[in-house]
Amino acid sequence: MLREMAPAWTWRRIAGGSGLWVDTGTDAVAFVEQAKRAGVKLAAGPSFSPHDGHRTML
Repeated sequence: MLREMAPAWTWRRIAGGSGLWVDTGTDAVAFVEQAKRAGVKLAAGPSFSPHDGHRTML
């Protein structure tokens, strides 16, 4: 579904666990805000970075 809806996004297949890092190639923080207004909960990469990095990651 991700490939269909967002073909420019990239990610690596995970070996296990419940998380998936997706590189949007754009400002993921702004995307998360848009998603929140649509009732979709996502977490942007800076939430998991001690130096406000991973700004394109979900």
